[in-house]
Amino acid sequence: MKTTKKMRFLFLLFLIVSGTANLKAQVTIGSDQKSVDGVVLDLSQVPGQDLGFLLPRVSLANVTEWQLQGNPANGAGMLVYNTNPSTVGGNGIGVYIWTEAGVWATLKSNLSGAIGGEPCTDVPQQPGEITFTGAPVKLGGKFYATVSEEPGPNRPAFYEWTLPEGLINSSPLGYAKSNTITITGTTAGEYGVGSITVKATNACGTNEAELGSNASPVTVHSCTGAPATPGTISLSADSVNLNGTFTASVPEVNTGTQIPTSYTWILPAGLTEIGSSTKGDTIWIKGETGKTHKAGTIKVKATNACGTNEAELGSNDKDVTVRDCSAKPATPGTISLTADSVNLNGTFTAEVPEVSGVTSYTWTLTGGLDVVGDATGRTITIKGVTAGTAGTITVTATNACGTSDAQTYAGTVTVHSCTGEPGKPGAMTILVDTVNLDSPFTASIDEVSGATSYEWTLPTGLTGTSTSNTITITGESGKTYAIGDIKVKAKNACGDSEEQTSAKAVTVRNCSGAPATPGTISLTADSVNLNGTFMAEVPAVTDGTQIPTSYKWTLTGGLTGESTGRTIEIKGGTAGTTGTITVTATNACGTSAAQTYAGTVTVRSCTGAPATPGAITLTPSSPTVNLDSTFTASITAVPGATSYIWALPAGLDVTAGSGTKITIKGTKGGTYNAGDIKVAAKNDCGTSGYSTGSASVVTVKACSAKPAKPGPISIPTLPGGGVALNSTFTIFVPGVSADDKRQPTSYTWTLPSGLTPTAGPAALTTSVPSIEITSTKFGTYAKETIKVKATNDCGTSDEQGSNTEALKVHTCTGPPAKPGAITISPTTVNLNGGTITVSIEPVSGATSYGWEWPISLQLVEGNGTGRSITLKATQAGTFGPFKVQAFNDCGWGDAQTSTSSVTVVQ
Repeated sequence: MKTTKKMRFLFLLFLIVSGTANLKAQVTIGSDQKSVDGVVLDLSQVPGQDLGFLLPRVSLANVTEWQLQGNPANGAGMLVYNTNPSTVGGNGIGVYIWTEAGVWATLKSNLSGAIGGEPCTDVPQQPGEITFTGAPVKLGGKFYATVSEEPGPNRPAFYEWTLPEGLINSSPLGYAKSNTITITGTTAGEYGVGSITVKATNACGTNEAELGSNASPVTVHSCTGAPATPGTISLSADSVNLNGTFTASVPEVNTGTQIPTSYTWILPAGLTEIGSSTKGDTIWIKGETGKTHKAGTIKVKATNACGTNEAELGSNDKDVTVRDCSAKPATPGTISLTADSVNLNGTFTAEVPEVSGVTSYTWTLTGGLDVVGDATGRTITIKGVTAGTAGTITVTATNACGTSDAQTYAGTVTVHSCTGEPGKPGAMTILVDTVNLDSPFTASIDEVSGATSYEWTLPTGLTGTSTSNTITITGESGKTYAIGDIKVKAKNACGDSEEQTSAKAVTVRNCSGAPATPGTISLTADSVNLNGTFMAEVPAVTDGTQIPTSYKWTLTGGLTGESTGRTIEIKGGTAGTTGTITVTATNACGTSAAQTYAGTVTVRSCTGAPATPGAITLTPSSPTVNLDSTFTASITAVPGATSYIWALPAGLDVTAGSGTKITIKGTKGGTYNAGDIKVAAKNDCGTSGYSTGSASVVTVKACSAKPAKPGPISIPTLPGGGVALNSTFTIFVPGVSADDKRQPTSYTWTLPSGLTPTAGPAALTTSVPSIEITSTKFGTYAKETIKVKATNDCGTSDEQGSNTEALKVHTCTGPPAKPGAITISPTTVNLNGGTITVSIEPVSGATSYGWEWPISLQLVEGNGTGRSITLKATQAGTFGPFKVQAFNDCGWGDAQTSTSSVTVVQ
């Protein structure tokens, strides 16, 4: 029956092709019978003979080339029998027809409606977005490009892929024009958006209007693998100063397909990388710790886009030493001497400030000076061995990095020819007993035989200088200087005499004169209650030589008080405006001129503050208001009060009134104790205590009104549309600005049957603008079936029901399982005519399958999406393995690989 249907179909198709001939020129071939009415060409048979209609044999190279004589534009409907099992884009050996789309289509697949299938009614839809799997790749690596297949009668028969130069279609035989192809990257680079395109073709034609294209770029790296182990590290120096630098580098690799793009250096403690070349094959290293770093302790590994060589590291082939010093020492500082003159054969010391990092010093002396003892330290002892003026004193500093420049003493050293000092001076004469601060007096002694000068020593507080036997002294600190505090000794080149001391005490007063007029008088208040007090004060004098020791205050006009200090407490005994306030300052040297207060003082006639106000009345008595709404508080007027002071807790503000009644606004949500609302009465004499508030509470809602209607509901879906059955996902509405005083406190969600809150039915009310949902029933949920409304203390918003897109829940809960073992039958086949069947058991939940097989085997029939495929060998040999994956709406499952191969024999 099936054969008969095919013959009828071929016959019908032939008649259609021949339909352009003149209907009157009817022809019968095969017998002398009259042709059927309306038929141009009638193929009949002689009775008793079984004969067929044989189409021309043509070996088609691919389905897009005409290959026949004549103009292909006139060839729509041409039938041939293809003898090439490897026709690119075709379906093996069989009958092909040239379509109006300009391609050869197999009757087996593309005209299936004529033999019992569903014929196409239009060209395929535009292919969807191209997606990649396994990218980016190494140079020469493979990745996969896929477009979604269109179901139904207009599904494509094959796909025409266009790849940019540098990418080739390396799909196994039979897959080069499928919806998923294998691509090999032959040239490194980034292939941008739209650089890979695909168009779909079926028996009704090709969708040429728009092509599917890739929406994301794909990269082919320039490398084929991780770099090789770096070469030996070369160092620019084998020793450097502390904090000095040197370079480390590895040989450059600039050929091949494993060229490094960066290097990672590993340095031992004490060495720090401070810079590098662009690629990083040379780095600059600073030595931060003085030590020797052995060969092999500096290491490097190379990296490119294909990986890092971790197997072995390049290392340095020689030691490198970091000295303990960063440079030769600085020139020593100024040479200081304990004396620049000595007696003959006397000694003194020379010293320079310590220089960091110095290991020794070298001193050089000339002109009658000799070193006594060690001469390598920064301090030495020098002996004057020749009388007169000595020569030079020079010193240098040395460390491991070198020797400094020399420092030379800038002065001269005198070696005296004498060996003794003058005798002790006689008694000291001082004519005064008492002087003012900064006043001078004199002290003197008789001249001492043999003395060339005199040295006077004065106690702290007395100043004066002299090298003669008389000195003028000034007292700079007021006190009594005791007998013996003033001293003098006689001097010559060979030394100093024994000291002589004063035999009289001298007193220096603490002042140099009477105090200045006191500063401006300041008052703590210029008005007081009757019989109340206030303080008057003049600035303190803390420096100078006319500091007061006491003060005298004079008061008139009803003011009273006593004090000898610079402050006084004054009492206002008479109401009205008082008289004068005057003060003078005194010390041991005299009394100042008077200072008088320039203003006036008012003594009030009242003696106290008003009484504390009575209880506060709230209206309403226990207010509950929205945010920014108001209520009132009031009291009974207090006798004698001229004003009132209200105190409110944070979150409540006065918006109107200031007397016995005020209006209060709630500015912050919360519950407030009415007792925290207080008020005090005030007059010129003071302020009362605060009244106690009401015993009620004030409630301010955290909202100014019910929430606004929530924004549109966002429903995320998986790539390709929809979600899997029993999957969990989150839907949400936009959050509300923190400044919105209608802030929701909860959200209530309405879900259609089949969408369930993951946390259970109670979770339909959430504190955040989102909810996690589990899809428990497959199907399509229409627009506006998911709804939400927001609530706060002020009410509930209008309901939002604007899931703008329908939500599809697939019947699958995930990709199919990995297929079971692959069966190959037979495992040995002849090259000529033998076929192999490769199959698996059905996989639960799978809707189709994807196969991979060796390129030397060709698909005999079908498109390779079932659980078995039939293959034919094109050359002898052993081929394998075979791979297969199961597919459903939720994706591809794991691949199964065969454990056996196929042997093809001649």
